[in-house]
Amino acid sequence: MHPSLTNTKQAVFWVDQLTHASEERPSLVQNETADLVVIGGGFTGLWTALIASETNPGRKIVL
Repeated sequence: MHPSLTNTKQAVFWVDQLTHASEERPSLVQNETADLVVIGGGFTGLWTALIASETNPGRKIVL
C-alpha cells in the first residue's frame, strides 16, 4: 500500500449512514405467492424489480 493511504478508511459512504441496518426483521409467518421473486436488494435486484414492475404493472413482485 502506498504510504499516503495508510491513514485512510475504505468504506462505502451509504453504509456509514445506515441507522436501521442491524434491526431485527420479523420472520415470514404465512405462505406468500408472487409472479416474480427477486433475491437480493442491491442495485441489480432493485432495478430488476423496478423494470419488471414497469413492464407489467399487474405483476406481483416480492423483493
